[in-house]
Amino acid sequence: MKKKLLLFIISLFLYYSNAMSEIIYEIIPGTTNIRVTGYTWTGIGGDVQGYATIPPTACDAKTGACYTVTEIGNGAFYFALFMKGISIPNPGAFSRCSKLSKVTFGSGLRFIDHNVFSGDSLLSEIAIPNSVKTIGSSAFVNCASLSKVSLGNSVETIGSGAFEGCNLAEIIIPASVTTLGGRSFSKNTGLKKVIFEDGTDDASSFSSDAFEDSPVETLYLGRNGSNNLFNRKNSLKEVAIGNTVTTVGHSAFENCTGITSIVIPDGMTTIGYTVFSGCTSLESVGIPQSVTTIADAFLNCTAMKTVTFEDGKSPVTIAASAFQNAPIETLYLGRNSDK
Repeated sequence: MKKKLLLFIISLFLYYSNAMSEIIYEIIPGTTNIRVTGYTWTGIGGDVQGYATIPPTACDAKTGACYTVTEIGNGAFYFALFMKGISIPNPGAFSRCSKLSKVTFGSGLRFIDHNVFSGDSLLSEIAIPNSVKTIGSSAFVNCASLSKVSLGNSVETIGSGAFEGCNLAEIIIPASVTTLGGRSFSKNTGLKKVIFEDGTDDASSFSSDAFEDSPVETLYLGRNGSNNLFNRKNSLKEVAIGNTVTTVGHSAFENCTGITSIVIPDGMTTIGYTVFSGCTSLESVGIPQSVTTIADAFLNCTAMKTVTFEDGKSPVTIAASAFQNAPIETLYLGRNSDK
């Protein structure tokens, strides 16, 4: 027979309303820790109102025993329509809290759970602390007012749909990120600028639809890999590739018909298959002396007029179809070519 969990209630003042609300906890079996399982409210509509702080510890008034708050259970604050702000020591379940506008994360937080703030339509800004390594799937999905997100420098995983349907204008992806889930930043209709910080980890496993239906115009790519990451992203206009990048994944920018400018760094060695093929607005490109191999990278770039190969000692191998269907008028070749 399962041991019945001990439930107890701690009174907590909510600062906005100066009225009494009560948080319900349960003891986690075999530990001195507790999880938040729900709340009660004696005010209007039986709903949490105003701003609340969940303490790191809580004590049972009857026994005097004190416990550490380590978890907030699924749905603990579900449908808390009048909640406007909350400070928490650990991640929690606050989906569809339509008045929640501010969240402060504790510095020891390591994991933000799935769907934890989904649909919180007034949440406008969050800062993910450096301690966080994982942001779960759909953690902030459909937070329609969320316009500013600062990601800590230890985040490794951004789950599927984590920020889908938000209102971001710019996002910086830290070098620590190794997993970028499907549609993680999709449907951000104001997202114009994306920066992938310089890093040594390959980005080839990033989901190709991470930015689907987000009109990204400016991209800085500081990572190797990125296969198909912005494939057919017609809104993209400017691409700058970081100095530490040596190769870009195949088809990374294929059929991005809006690209008018690319900056390829001196340090890149390979421009792979169909990386920029079908970029029909690209009129010129400079190939640095470090590049030694070009596959069919600029196939069907039908506006390409000028190609410059910078002076260098190492010969460059150019595929026969590298510039096929590109109406080049001006060519500067600053070194030997194997083909």
